[in-house]
Amino acid sequence: MKVKEFVKVDGKGRITIPTSIRLALGIKEGMIVMLVADLDRRTLMIIPTKVDETQRIIRLLAVIRDKPGALANLLLKIRETLPEFDAISTNCINVIRGETAKCEILATIPVNVIETEKFKELTSMLKQQLDVVSAEIVVLE
Repeated sequence: MKVKEFVKVDGKGRITIPTSIRLALGIKEGMIVMLVADLDRRTLMIIPTKVDETQRIIRLLAVIRDKPGALANLLLKIRETLPEFDAISTNCINVIRGETAKCEILATIPVNVIETEKFKELTSMLKQQLDVVSAEIVVLE
């Protein structure tokens, strides 16, 4: 089922999500939503996340070998190292077909885990993986 509403963009580029849509999607005040723009289709999606004040969203940017199962293996290895890592979005594009792919993984992680040694060692562990060419983790505020 699709719900369509028209809204007006204000001078600062803001919109108000209509009540009918907020209720249908469970969007509440203070909730973090992800905006995804499809430039080819000229569409904008708003995706509610289940992030609360005890969690942060992290962005993992990785260049991996472009081969079947490489992303799945990477995610499994991350979960073995850091069980609190909960991927909410993955997106990979081929850089060189059959050789490398660039991946962006968005995940939630509890705030109290960010300061632990396990989290600090995650980037170095990723770089040691056979299918990972490079990796960088950024905590989004």
